[in-house]
Amino acid sequence: AFEAVNALGVPHDAIDGWSRLDAHIPMLPWSEPFYFLDYPFVLAVPLLVRTRLKDFAYRGWIATIAVTLIYLCVPVVVAPKPVTGTGVLQTLMMWERRFNEPVTAFPAFHVIWAFIAAAAYRKRIAWIAAIAIAISCLTTGMHTIADVLFAAVVSIAVLNHRAIARFIVTRTERLANSWREYDLGVIRVMTHGIYAALGATFGVLLVATFTGGMTPAVVFVAAATILGAALWAQFIEGSPQLLRPYGYYGGLLGACIAIAFTPDPWRMLAAYAVAAPLVQAFGRLRCLVQGCCHGRRYEFGIRYTHPRSRVTRLSELANQPLHATQLYSILGSIVSLIVLVRLWIAGAPLQFIAGTSFILAGLVRFVEEHFRGEPQTKIVAGLRVYQWLAIASVIAGAAMMAIGNTPAPAPVAPDLRDVLIAMFTGIGTYIAYGVDFPRLNVRFSRLV
Repeated sequence: AFEAVNALGVPHDAIDGWSRLDAHIPMLPWSEPFYFLDYPFVLAVPLLVRTRLKDFAYRGWIATIAVTLIYLCVPVVVAPKPVTGTGVLQTLMMWERRFNEPVTAFPAFHVIWAFIAAAAYRKRIAWIAAIAIAISCLTTGMHTIADVLFAAVVSIAVLNHRAIARFIVTRTERLANSWREYDLGVIRVMTHGIYAALGATFGVLLVATFTGGMTPAVVFVAAATILGAALWAQFIEGSPQLLRPYGYYGGLLGACIAIAFTPDPWRMLAAYAVAAPLVQAFGRLRCLVQGCCHGRRYEFGIRYTHPRSRVTRLSELANQPLHATQLYSILGSIVSLIVLVRLWIAGAPLQFIAGTSFILAGLVRFVEEHFRGEPQTKIVAGLRVYQWLAIASVIAGAAMMAIGNTPAPAPVAPDLRDVLIAMFTGIGTYIAYGVDFPRLNVRFSRLV
């Protein structure tokens, strides 16, 4: 992953990571052995440590994925300081620099791996060595102060990933059982509809930013998305108990059909493709409270206890630990959003942006579906029907990438009119996802 990012080269909008403070740190060639120590220090872990190797591996994977994402999406470059003088240590410094590029410096992976290894050794001398390696990153001119400090922050998060995961899961379970509703007689208002409303508001505002301003076409596509989601769920998941469900792929289909009739389909599709993960993340918060899209049994999962949740009403999984599949989707959506926004800012082709969105969404959904436990989802040839649709999404995304090469235009800051229209769109979305008619028994009348 490190070398693959290097192979991409320096982006056109790169930011120089060196600061004035870095200029005051002297070059100390005698510290090069400490810098070089990182390689045997890390590679010796499986040879010298007999336990905790699984934690070492997990932390390495987490760090690799997280830092690679940072390298791709944060265009900070740090070219090493020039080596002065001649000698064995200077020669070693020059040799090492042949394998590094300035795009993989922030944060300093050298430091992160040293800290991961030190945690595996669990010896005071190992932590002293790791700190010496971190300092040598500065005194050999390979990294900036910001590189090292941010690497330390990443290292702390990686080393405490289990505690962070437990914290997130605990808060997720609390949110999953936070159902609140107010019966006003003719209508019923549910507070978790606010998550869908926020997703629509920020999503439409993001689309307007990338399409050059709020237009009737932007709102038209947003309405078509909700309508498509509602119609899809009626035919795929509809039942007397679920009179107004919503389906993700129906919303996707409705949006694509509407986009085909807009003046600039590729720009609109790419803009909505960037906004989709944001909308999806907010929508999954609603799913958590609603109890839809829930997972199957898992020892370290979340428990549903609220009587209104779909888990307790429509399944036999109440008060049992379940995979937090909505949380998995949220995390995947956040990563997708970061990548897609970076692609647009970098001026990638609209077709490439749209295709990447379809591929990422398909990959996330395929994995998510593996852990889901909804009994009404059909199984076709060993896979859930939505996994087949996820595969189709990946194939469609790959095809989009090969269609054209239209550069993404620069984003345009939204004005007050754009904000107001986005807010009204959010209100309409709240009515669709958070307000129903509890005493009726016809299609689209009840959410519960």
